Amino acid sequence: MIEHFLSLGRLDCLEDLVLMSRSVFGCDREHMYHQWVTAEAKNPAKIEEIWMEMQDEGHAPGKDLKTLIAKALKSGGRPLPFSTEDLNMEEKPAAPQATKQDNKKSAKPEEGKSAKPEEETSAKTQEEKSAKPQEEKSAKRQEEKSANADEKAKSQKQGSGKVEKLNSLIDENKTSEAVDFIIKKKQYHKGLLRKLIRIMVANKEWANLKKLEEKTPRGKWIGLRLDAVVRDEKYLNDGNLFYETIKEADITNKHKAKLNSSTTKNIFLKNPELLEKFEDLASLEGNLAANIVLSRL
Repeated sequence: MIEHFLSLGRLDCLEDLVLMSRSVFGCDREHMYHQWVTAEAKNPAKIEEIWMEMQDEGHAPGKDLKTLIAKALKSGGRPLPFSTEDLNMEEKPAAPQATKQDNKKSAKPEEGKSAKPEEETSAKTQEEKSAKPQEEKSAKRQEEKSANADEKAKSQKQGSGKVEKLNSLIDENKTSEAVDFIIKKKQYHKGLLRKLIRIMVANKEWANLKKLEEKTPRGKWIGLRLDAVVRDEKYLNDGNLFYETIKEADITNKHKAKLNSSTTKNIFLKNPELLEKFEDLASLEGNLAANIVLSRL
């Protein structure tokens, strides 16, 4: 399936496949992330986003995958989020290829046969005439390719500038300005949106959060799973809210308990007093949602 998406150039479908399969048992996450990083290697902003996805999932990349990520970020002038001391950052030189002219020089004429001067001149003229249109087509294709590459590089540079601006606003805790910037520039960078949401929930900036959700296209909001980010951050910052939500959950809305393992563990690490309450809820009251939560610890 991955090869099919790559052959079609559907990197968006590849991204969806990687993200939606994160909870599939036995899924080779290293391989899937390796394919995704390879496909996006020329887009350092996307590589940063993929790295954040790995951190959210709790996946520790292997040496080869880390090397790919480091090279992609380095080529885009981005800071590296990890040490590269144990990585091989040297580019392997491409093996030299024999040129057509070299092959001609190395070819030996058959013994006893030699072309007449007139025939050689005629054949050479004909070959030059045939090669000229092909060379013109090749040059035109190369020009188009270069123009597309320049346009893509320009677009990526502009996109990188917007990402850096948004990241700067968030780091400076200018959340209102960051929300306005996202809405105006339509800069829906998944990692930075999550970072901003975490800050706003921690600071209880509900008005800014509501504005961001209302102004973000619903399909984009759902596609980036930002509802889950808001929910998880609320639970992390308010253990009692998490407990009351699970306590009220029943067979019809037990999905409220289906947080990923890393988020569940973080909630209990931040709110250690919840463990005993959940154990009582699960054993004494037979709460199904509480049992689901405890199974993820």
